[in-house]
Amino acid sequence: MTRTRHVEKTLEPKWGEELTGNYAYQEGDDLMFEILDYDRGSVVGDLLCTCVIPNKADGFLLSSSKDLGPKTTGYNPTLRLRIQVTAFPEPPPRTTILIRHADGLPPADANGKSDPFCSVQLVGKPFSRSSTTIKARTLDPVWNETLTDKHRYEVGDAISFKVWDYDKAGGNDLLGEYVLEGPHFHKPGGFDGELNLQCPDPKYAPVLSVKILVRELEEAVQVSASEATEAEEAET
Repeated sequence: MTRTRHVEKTLEPKWGEELTGNYAYQEGDDLMFEILDYDRGSVVGDLLCTCVIPNKADGFLLSSSKDLGPKTTGYNPTLRLRIQVTAFPEPPPRTTILIRHADGLPPADANGKSDPFCSVQLVGKPFSRSSTTIKARTLDPVWNETLTDKHRYEVGDAISFKVWDYDKAGGNDLLGEYVLEGPHFHKPGGFDGELNLQCPDPKYAPVLSVKILVRELEEAVQVSASEATEAEEAET
């Protein structure tokens, strides 16, 4: 619970205040408002009127007047307010991308090794970029890392994979890249295999092992399998 400041000697108070942060709001919750008369001798104050605003699917109620239920009959008070949900529950990821390992990367450092990491991005959507951790001094890094939440995949999207050498002193060096088109993984079972990376140095032919699944397709397969099992059990 949180509250405004009190406004003295008025039946038409104007607060102009924003209240945030203390609600512990969860999706589906209703909000209750109470108007109280401030009394210096009381911790709580006298209840004047109250109202409950039900959860709205659109997430906000903009500058609306809400009838208040007065404690004393003969009055019809209203409350003018604005409600906005500023943090919605994160939707589940539409894809899961497992970056297993890379082999045969070119050396980028004086010690004959590289410090590789892999970046993943939906082509044309730079906000979707995610990266693995950095593996020090190796040409055959093993990550076994799953990247999900930033992808916001849509049907028809292609996925860009780039392996870089991390450089503390300046720009990272590109070691190899590959663009995987949607039809190769937008199917039940997704894509599970190696990508032949295009390397700036033609003397090297590095590969990147990945697994990509589209959540909606996998869930559809599970539902179909469950329905088939239930049908078989019903026949027996």
